[in-house]
Parts: sequence; C-alpha cells; structure tokens
Amino acid sequence: MYNGPLLAPMVRASFTGMRRIADKLGATCVHTDVVVASNIVQASIFESENGVVFVRNVQRVLHLEKDLMHKTIIQLAGNDPVVLSEACKKLQPYCAGLDLNVGCAKEWTQGCMGVALLQQPQLLLKIVTMMVASSEKPISVKIRLLDTPQQTASLIQDLFQVGISRVTIHMRQATEDREKHCARFMDFIDVIRFVSPENSSRIAANGGILCIDDYKQFVSLCKAENIPVPPVMLARGALRYPLLFEQIRAEMGEPIVQNDLKTTSDVIQFFVNTARVNETQFILKEKGEGGPENIPLDFMKKYRFYQQFFNGYILIKSGEMVDFTQMYILRSLNSLIF
Repeated sequence: MYNGPLLAPMVRASFTGMRRIADKLGATCVHTDVVVASNIVQASIFESENGVVFVRNVQRVLHLEKDLMHKTIIQLAGNDPVVLSEACKKLQPYCAGLDLNVGCAKEWTQGCMGVALLQQPQLLLKIVTMMVASSEKPISVKIRLLDTPQQTASLIQDLFQVGISRVTIHMRQATEDREKHCARFMDFIDVIRFVSPENSSRIAANGGILCIDDYKQFVSLCKAENIPVPPVMLARGALRYPLLFEQIRAEMGEPIVQNDLKTTSDVIQFFVNTARVNETQFILKEKGEGGPENIPLDFMKKYRFYQQFFNGYILIKSGEMVDFTQMYILRSLNSLIF
C-alpha cells in the first residue's frame, strides 16, 4: 500500500474527487485532507451503501467512499493524546490507516498542532503511542526536516520504536515555505544514512516533485549516493498534472493501471462525472472572463485561492476558487454539482 506513488494529505485539495482520480491513475494509497481530531470525536456518523459522512454541528467534517476505504489514509491533527486516541477508534472501521500531521506549518496549527509538535517530542511520542495502542489499523506520521539529519533520524527511530508503520518526510524545514524554498533532496538522503536499514525502507519522501523531471532528478541523487529510492508522496505535482502518477509508475517499472484517462481533458471529464457526492454548488469561470484578475480584493482575502489546481480555469465552490487546466470541455456548463 505504501510503495508509492501516494497522494498527499492537502488542506482543501485531497477531497473525494481528487482521491478518486489519484486511485484511478495508480496511486497505491490516497490521503484525506487533514481533519482536526476533536471534530471527529464530536461528530455524528451517517452511513450509506456508498460511504460514510462525519457531521459535527450540521457541518460535514469528513466524507469517505466505501470502495476507496481500503486505500484511504485519514490524516489527523491535534495535541491531546486521549482525543487522538478516541478519533482513531472511531475512524478505523472506515480506512486503511491513520496518519498524524506533524508537518503542517499553517496558522491554524499554532496551538501545538502540526509542525509545532516537533518542538515537543515527548508529547509527540505519547500521542503516537496512544494512537498505535487504540487502532488495529497502521499508524503513520508526516514530519518535516529538523535542524540536522542526525536530529531528524533520531526522532524517526523513536517513532518507529513506539510502533508506527511509516514516516513521510516533507523535505523542508518547519520555517521554509514551499513557494520560496526548494525541497532539500540531499538533506533527505543524509537522514536516510542515519536511520537503521530496517526502518529506512519505511520512509517516504514528499516535497519538490512537481513533474517527472523532478522525480528523475531525485532518483538519480538517491542512486548516486547508494540510497534505495523511497516511495514518493505527491501534492502540488498531483494537482497540477494528475497523470504524473502514471509517469512515476512507469519510471519505477510498475505496471500501469488500466484506465481511460490519457489526457488532461480525460482527467477533468472523469472528475466532473464522478465527483458529485458532496452536493456542493460549483460555478465555472474562465480566466479573463471573471477570472482571478476580476475578483474583488475583499473576496480574494476572504477565501483561499488555488492558482495551481489543474492550471488555467477557475472553479468557485462556496467562495473558494480553484484553478483548472484546459477545461474547455466544460465551457458550456454553467454549474457543477460535486
């Protein structure tokens, strides 16, 4: 399941439709976007023949499709070991595994969640220990690089000792922004050197792999340094060009999953045809025709704006704008229901 390529957990991006696309194109497992553990604990569960929805205060917290549960990893955020343990118990019937977010540096993580947990390793280990004890499904952790490879490797060894199944390293440090700082491929390789062989095979790499040339460069560096090529987790690269999953599988020598998605247009059409379960109104706009340059400034400030989601066209979902590539096949549509 973890041998890659994998779809990364992305806030407001690893939604149901994107997970389904990644699965169809050969992702060995798909992550949900991050969910705050307390919201899961306080949520009601509504099951149907097609899936399950977690709802808290009439707001949907998480939606999972039944036929993807065997490949879905739910990522959780939090800092209370008991709450995270309870969330694991509640979620484990509906997923293939659970992941702890220790890599997100966004503002909402400042309450000692996400990357802030790297500064409290004893609390982190207590959380992970309780998550492992409370779940029959594998527990993984996504972290960032620490100040030195030795520090990162030491933390990873400690995490494996308390029973986790996998670590993903975002190849940047906590203070580094993905838009401003290149991923540290060589630092990742240095970390692997300090991790025991039995554990190094359970580490995945994330960050900076936006196209097949990036992947080839990463592979070349690993081979040049006599490091086994790890599985890679795709985030922005998957959003910008979903067919990257197939390209990486081909480079790995893995069989290509048979499907009818050969072009970006095919991917978008599949997305439209299948991602209709969320019952949210979407409105399509082309760039230059009510696109981002014509959106009022206060609107831009109020809602998150993705400039790199399939490149080129704007999809507005309840105030959130998302970029698509070559969505000419949808120009005649006024709205979509996902």
